[in-house]
Amino acid sequence: FGWSVIFAFAGYGDEWPYCRRLLHQTFCPDSAPKFRPMQIKRAHEMIVNLIDDPHCHFATSVYVFLTSIMMSATYGRQTSLRDDPLVGIVENAVALALQAMTPERAILLKIFPFCELSYFSRVFNQTRCSQTSANCMREMTDVLFQYVQEHMVGIFRFERYYYYCYSEFIIFLQGMVYLSLIHIYSGSYETTISVLMVFALAMVSYPNVQKRAQVEIDSVVGQDRLPTFEDRVSLPYVESILRETLRWQPTGPIAPPATSSDDIYDGYFIPKGLPFLSSEQITSNPDCSTVRNGQSLCSRKRNLPCTGSTSR
Repeated sequence: FGWSVIFAFAGYGDEWPYCRRLLHQTFCPDSAPKFRPMQIKRAHEMIVNLIDDPHCHFATSVYVFLTSIMMSATYGRQTSLRDDPLVGIVENAVALALQAMTPERAILLKIFPFCELSYFSRVFNQTRCSQTSANCMREMTDVLFQYVQEHMVGIFRFERYYYYCYSEFIIFLQGMVYLSLIHIYSGSYETTISVLMVFALAMVSYPNVQKRAQVEIDSVVGQDRLPTFEDRVSLPYVESILRETLRWQPTGPIAPPATSSDDIYDGYFIPKGLPFLSSEQITSNPDCSTVRNGQSLCSRKRNLPCTGSTSR
């Protein structure tokens, strides 16, 4: 499917440690604040787009919002992105490749690691799709890398923090840039869009929660401006909504949870590292007894009740 250029799927070699260090230094938690002004700007643009075009599909607005952030943070591309041909190339490549990353195929690859993905492509009649995806990925990497080369000087001049992402690229091989840049964009595409769509679903499904969050925002922030990252510590209920969104509908269950140490429960020995499956009763039960630091998360109201009631 052409995703060998992605850092997450690349084999260990001379390039891998450098790419890992580069991604960590540029996008670690300590580096996140330097992207916040750009994120606020893009969020305001999305709100304006929704107001100007109320009949626009919400998913389209979310996609434009997310893509504008990723393209700005990764490539320094300043555009509305609504009709950007470069974005269309990236969207097609990611959409095709995601067809190969379904849970059932991941399980088969885990059970039969000696088989290549191309074998399963033939089994599932996905040969044509895999070839198309490989072509799209090749086009995407070439176009994006060419864009970076052509706008390198302009990027440094436009925003100082882009320097941290690109300064070391100049002295290294083109393949390293492929692994890093494409991974930054593709790694955030599907998961972030899913989280935003789940949040919208939750607000529509539980209007009482939405109203209570709006009351908190109005009381803390006021009605003369929009919330910023600095207001987050003063908005505990909005923070709970964020955490509940991630818990309610997990977007990336990469692997089942496992025990962190040996334990004995009800006479049964549970070894360290044992995968813990079928935990739906815990994750979806509003009366759960999940404990952190000796206290129940539910009793501390860290998450919202699944019933949508705001009385708890």
